[in-house]
Amino acid sequence: MIQKKSLWELIAPVEERIEDVQQFVDDVSDNMKCDLFPLDDPFGKSITVPSLQAIIVSAETVKGGEAVNTKRKENGLSPVDIDKIELLDAEDEVLNEVKISSSTRRREALGSLLRPPTRPPTPGRPYVIGLTGGIASGKSNIAKYLAEQPDFLVIDCDGLAHDAYSPGSILSQRIREAFDGVVDSTGLVDRKKLGAIVFQNPERRLELNGIVWPALMQLVQAQIDATDRQFVVVEAAALVEAGWDKEMNELWTVIVPRAEAVRRVCHRDNATAEQAEARLNAQIDNKSRVDASNVVFCSLWAYEETRRQVERALNQLRLRLKQ
Repeated sequence: MIQKKSLWELIAPVEERIEDVQQFVDDVSDNMKCDLFPLDDPFGKSITVPSLQAIIVSAETVKGGEAVNTKRKENGLSPVDIDKIELLDAEDEVLNEVKISSSTRRREALGSLLRPPTRPPTPGRPYVIGLTGGIASGKSNIAKYLAEQPDFLVIDCDGLAHDAYSPGSILSQRIREAFDGVVDSTGLVDRKKLGAIVFQNPERRLELNGIVWPALMQLVQAQIDATDRQFVVVEAAALVEAGWDKEMNELWTVIVPRAEAVRRVCHRDNATAEQAEARLNAQIDNKSRVDASNVVFCSLWAYEETRRQVERALNQLRLRLKQ
């Protein structure tokens, strides 16, 4: 039910939200009894509990309250009073909302630390940030902006992968051993042919990942060891799948709604919607990345809004490390 909401991936687990409501009621009332439950449909217990007397709605949800009474009548129950409350004004020009809402709170959390860093800083070592996101998420644009920071080194794992696939490399030799017909006599890996094999076969894709990811991590680690920059950003689409997020001080993730990702892929790559959907299905979803992340960005809106999110993350990062 929540997947139609803006930035739904940032919505807290239902158990946490139930606990928050219970805590609020305890704080503002004198032992008021709560019967809290998750909603698996738009109505929940509101259309099955005979003793229910009222339902609280806003101007935007009055029709929902009326639908509750329609369902109660169908179930042979008495109607409930519909008590409408006014929401506080809180204009959000990005989301085009004029009332305070949970969507605005989630948008305002973009670029902020959502959970403590995975690893504390190590004296004398760069602070390593993983940057990930699905296809057409806007990850590369954020990486370019971070690369403009004088104390940042951005490692592009796609670029490293091209180097790692070079003829005669250890990686190309291992791929030759595992995948027939994708490496020519000069040691050059035909990445299109290899991609066609692993795209259609999840088991072969896992096999390839088991070869490529450790080799890439060695190259990444070599660059981290060699730099004198304070911060290193490791940009990789499959960072979570590879388990690299556990090796980073923090994980930063870029998301856009699935429909927007499909639209961008179709426009950028001249692909059909079906082809774009297939590419997205070959990756983990936004929710899986967000759940592993310390900071989340969304590039759905104007570029200036995305940059504001990144600037917020940078300001908070530098403040954290000064403390």
